[in-house]
Amino acid sequence: MKNLFSCLFLLFTFSFGLQAQLNEYKYVIVPKNFKGFKYENQYNTSTLLKYLFTNKGFETSYEDDLPSELNSNRCLGLRVQLDHKTSMFVTKVSIILLDCNSNKVYTSLEGSSKEKDYSSSYREAIEMAFQSINSLNYKYDPVKAKNVATAAVITDTEVKGAPSAN
Repeated sequence: MKNLFSCLFLLFTFSFGLQAQLNEYKYVIVPKNFKGFKYENQYNTSTLLKYLFTNKGFETSYEDDLPSELNSNRCLGLRVQLDHKTSMFVTKVSIILLDCNSNKVYTSLEGSSKEKDYSSSYREAIEMAFQSINSLNYKYDPVKAKNVATAAVITDTEVKGAPSAN
């Protein structure tokens, strides 16, 4: 029983930390062609992810149609990547969010589907994986995002302006 409570406590603490981390990003960049797919928007994966992230409150755009603010500062956005495995009976999908330096910021729980049709199967698996993102209370916090960017600039300036010990 004690282990159950400590596991639940860690889960809530971890999800709160992730929520604060995602609140620093305003945009989500969805590729039109995910790695491993032959065609653009195959099985409607790109349009489904764009729709889900838009409903969650993110400003979403495709990688070839970025807003000017995101073009000037790529670190305002997260790139979506799909980790997918298909076999004869099961389609498994995880949604990965990467920052501007290609570091993993968030990985969703794995969604799976046993549908035979790939379009239905990917839709069901992506929606199941997206439930873990839905459980986070995302709300863009520009103050926190600006403070992070400003802190990085100040640190960089201090190092460059430091007197040399020669």
